[in-house]
Amino acid sequence: MIDLTSGGIFAAMLGDDSLEIRHAIRDHTMSGHPEFCSYSPHRSNYWRNRYISMLKELTGFTAVSLFSTGAEATEAFWRCCRVFSGKPGIWGGLIDPDEVGDAHPKSDSMHGVTLGSLIMAGKMSWQELGYFPELGENRFGRADTVTGGMIMEPYHAPSAQFHRIDPTINRIASLQKEFPDIPLCLDEIQGGFGRTGKLWAHQHYPDGLLKPDFITIGKLCGGGLPLSALLGPKEIMESDSVKQFAHLHATHSGNPLMCAVGCTVIEEMQKQRLIERSAKLGREMHEKLKELPVRVHGKGLLAGIELTDNEEVKKVVGLSLKRGIQVCDTGRKWVKIGPALNIEEGKLMEGIKILMEVVGEVVHERKSTPYGPSCEEPENSDSHLLPAGIQGDRAGDDQSGETPGSEGKYN
Repeated sequence: MIDLTSGGIFAAMLGDDSLEIRHAIRDHTMSGHPEFCSYSPHRSNYWRNRYISMLKELTGFTAVSLFSTGAEATEAFWRCCRVFSGKPGIWGGLIDPDEVGDAHPKSDSMHGVTLGSLIMAGKMSWQELGYFPELGENRFGRADTVTGGMIMEPYHAPSAQFHRIDPTINRIASLQKEFPDIPLCLDEIQGGFGRTGKLWAHQHYPDGLLKPDFITIGKLCGGGLPLSALLGPKEIMESDSVKQFAHLHATHSGNPLMCAVGCTVIEEMQKQRLIERSAKLGREMHEKLKELPVRVHGKGLLAGIELTDNEEVKKVVGLSLKRGIQVCDTGRKWVKIGPALNIEEGKLMEGIKILMEVVGEVVHERKSTPYGPSCEEPENSDSHLLPAGIQGDRAGDDQSGETPGSEGKYN
């Protein structure tokens, strides 16, 4: 089986049966610091301290709080902002980039599946906690006077499509200038740690356009094991009020075994130059995927293949499994792939070849929809594949530069 999903959830940076991760667990057990549990606020922890030091050096952030899941990290950001500013609200819930300009676009973000993370993503609301707004399209749920922070993913999670620079990213940049006291958190849990060919996915936007005050990480940073973190400024995260009331810890925060693995992940990422490798193999992968008769989104070793609906996606997933490759069913109209960053080039290209054959077969099975009496294309046609001058507001993966690194009709 060729795994194009890094263990199924884009998390196993070194593969889902990594010798390096096994050795990290063994070395932790055999070392002079073989702890398995440490309640971080009250107990010294060699591995936690080492991992935090490595994270600070790698990322440049001055404060780190460790957790087990991505949802914990994103909610920790909200707690920091609520406590530090005294303002309960949060701005979040970016929309599908293809809904920019629609009359009633829906929030379509992903920050986890706990109550707070779902509210931040715009998938649930709770007025007392600060009703979610949408950062794009001039829509706000609460005024800036009661908003403590704003959060976004660097790209639309289900499709791997980067957001429109105009208006979405420009709008967020303008909000940062207008409200400098409202910190911005970039959720890099899926896109960070080299997944897109850069350390952070947001670095694909023009330099300096997005300036995160906080970043959340998870998935790849644990090599497939449960490890996540909130990275931010010391003056907020280590302030007296945040230390006392924001609860930036839990039973397994800074778990020694997980931190030992996290140290190995950083070491191997640098030793094997996996970020550069993701960029190189990603360019080759996307160059091949351009041959598909459908839209393909993403950067580096991340791609979202856009089909008509989830029924087509299920067909692709099923046929792929029968032919020995694993891809991701998003529950929507996109098939996503995100292989381990150290995947063998031959295996990657073999997997891509099989996937392209499967997608081609499924697309070929589509029943053609006859045009109406006016001979105009139906709304669900492939008009989104036309050049930018014809697409109008739905462009963004064209040659106009509305999305980072766009080339031709593919994003």
